Amino acid sequence: GLPQEYSFCNNSIRTYKYEWYTFPGKFLLEEFNPRKKIANCYFLTIAGLQCIQPISNTNGYPTVLIPLFVVLVVAAVFKCLEDLARHRADKKANSSKTEVLDRRTLIFKQVLWSEVAVGDFVRVRSREVVPADVVVFEVSLCVQH
Repeated sequence: GLPQEYSFCNNSIRTYKYEWYTFPGKFLLEEFNPRKKIANCYFLTIAGLQCIQPISNTNGYPTVLIPLFVVLVVAAVFKCLEDLARHRADKKANSSKTEVLDRRTLIFKQVLWSEVAVGDFVRVRSREVVPADVVVFEVSLCVQH
């Protein structure tokens, strides 16, 4: 048969939700999702109705936008801080080091966790954090004297 080409994703960890350029759109979509944030949708609707002068008791000024804006700014600050913490944690995990067998020299070399690939032989010592999903081939035991 013909050899099959396999495509595997890399071992990089990505738990953050936003990039700087996706934040405004994603944030607004989340904050005005009627299934999750019905209150924000309600107050936005009220602000829209306040703009219609014949039915408005605010002379056509959407005064409810002020508290809604404050709520959105506070939520945005917290989401930014939370996502920055995720960016830092991902960077720390992806830049952690482990040992992978170099198949040409048959010597273990140090690589970043993000560089571990499917099929690599990874050396994991006792009580060491495992850098990826692995299959254990051998467990070396200490020899008693």
